[in-house]
Amino acid sequence: MGRQFQGRTGKSYLFAACSNVCFSEAEDRQFNSGEYNVRDIICINCSQILGWKYEYGYGYQTTKQQQQQPF
Repeated sequence: MGRQFQGRTGKSYLFAACSNVCFSEAEDRQFNSGEYNVRDIICINCSQILGWKYEYGYGYQTTKQQQQQPF
């Protein structure tokens, strides 16, 4: 859905939903746009980290797109 994001390892995308995944414990991470509390998204089958899920931001205004599409 969203295509204008950059992750640690390259280009990133936002999705409204995903399946066959589990989530790590929430932790704070620093991004270019500020500090956020996030959870890693992990594949149930191979245990590979696929990305992250935004929980909330600290003192930074998150975009409407991030609020609506958290994966």
